[in-house]
Amino acid sequence: MRARAAAWLRLRWAASGLARRRGDTPVALARAYLADPVATARLDARSAAKLDHAFARIETDHGETRAEAIERILDLAKARVEARLPTLYLNNPGSSGSHWVMGMLRAGTGLLGQGEIYVPLPYLVGRVEPLALPERALFLQAVGLAHLLTGTPADGTAPLANSAHLPDLGAYARSEVAPRRVLLVRDPVEIVLSRTLRKPRFRRLLGREDAPDGRYLAENIRHVRRFHDRAAREDYDLVVRYEDLRRDPVPGLAAIAGLLGLAADPDRLAAAAAAARLSHRRETAAARPHPDLRRTAEEALAPLRRRLGYL
Repeated sequence: MRARAAAWLRLRWAASGLARRRGDTPVALARAYLADPVATARLDARSAAKLDHAFARIETDHGETRAEAIERILDLAKARVEARLPTLYLNNPGSSGSHWVMGMLRAGTGLLGQGEIYVPLPYLVGRVEPLALPERALFLQAVGLAHLLTGTPADGTAPLANSAHLPDLGAYARSEVAPRRVLLVRDPVEIVLSRTLRKPRFRRLLGREDAPDGRYLAENIRHVRRFHDRAAREDYDLVVRYEDLRRDPVPGLAAIAGLLGLAADPDRLAAAAAAARLSHRRETAAARPHPDLRRTAEEALAPLRRRLGYL
C-alpha cells in the first residue's frame, strides 16, 4: 500500500513539474481538448463521437462554429467556477438506472445533465491535476458544458451532473470546487444479469456478442466487484438505492436535489417520475435469464450483496 502511495506521489510531482515547464493553462488545455480530444488526450472513439455530436448540434441549434462555441463555453465555465456551482457525480457500475434518474432530475429540478462523461485518466492526472484547484475545475466545467444533453444553455447557472461509471471518482472530485458525490446502488445480481442479457448494443460495442453468456456473465461479475471495491474507498455524500427509487422516486430525488441546493417541489418531482416511468419499464423489460445464470451470479456475488445490505 505504501509503495502504491509513493508511486502516486512521484507521478503527481513529475506531472506538476512537467505542467510548469509546458506552461499549461486551463483555458489552453480546455480549448485544445474540446477542439480535438483524440489528438490532445487520446480520448476513445466512442466518447469523441459524443463530443463531435454535441458540437454539431450546437452549430445546428445556435449557428455557432465549434471554435465559437468553445469560446462561449470557456466564458461560462469561468463564471461557474467563480460562483462555486456544485457538480453532481452520480456514480454507479452501470445498469443501475442512472439515465432514468438523470432524466427525472433534469425534468424535476432543472439539473444540467451531461450523461456519462469521461476524460482519459492519464490526461486528467498528468495535465489537469497539477494545476491549481480553480484552474482544473474550469477545465472540467468546460468539458461538462460541451456535453450537455439539452444543449449548452445561455447562462449555465444550474449544477452539472455526470453519471459516468468512475471507479476512480477521486481524480475527478479533486478537480471540482464543489463536488457532490452520490453512489447509486442496485442489487449486484440484477446488474450483472442486465449487463449480460439486456444490453446487446453495449455487448456488441465491447466485441463480446459471440462470447457464451456464462463467460460474459463472469466478466460482468468481475466488473461489479472491482467497482464496489474501489467505491468503498470513496467518501460519498449520499447513497441512493435503485430499488427505493423504483418504489417511490420522490424522496431519493429530493435528497439529491437538496444536496445540490436545488428546489425540490414534490409535485414537480412526482410529475417527472410519472413521465419517466413507462419508458424505463420498457428499457428494463427482458426475458427471464436461465436459472443457472442467476444461480451462478447469486453464488459469486453473495459476499458483495451481504456487504451492500441485500442479504
